[in-house]
Amino acid sequence: MDASVFGMGHPVTATPRPSSKKPPTPPDPLAAPAHLSAPARELWRAILKDYQLEPHHMATLQKALEAFDRAEQARDIIAREGLTVEGRYGSRPNPCVSIERDSRAAFLQGLRQLHLDLEGPPPPSARRG
Repeated sequence: MDASVFGMGHPVTATPRPSSKKPPTPPDPLAAPAHLSAPARELWRAILKDYQLEPHHMATLQKALEAFDRAEQARDIIAREGLTVEGRYGSRPNPCVSIERDSRAAFLQGLRQLHLDLEGPPPPSARRG
């Protein structure tokens, strides 16, 4: 670079500043997604403690636990509002009843797809370590 551009008699050199940032720590592969509820995160940890899942199975587990959370949210609303709500034409079933039912079915279906619906310890082929 030509030092005369800056009106100085000495050449200008740029040196990069040393980075004060720490290198990012890799995410914990067993960490539950942050958007899941505390009970769903506990289930995530309990399942991954005993089972070794492939990435596509982890996605299935996440979707199953999201359905678990949705069912619990619907259940809380039903507890507050009741099984029926008043509409323009009188009382009708609370829409959350079907949301809870469908979400619970999706959660259980996810567990079945992962072969986690059986009672007892995991089979030796699926156990960690």
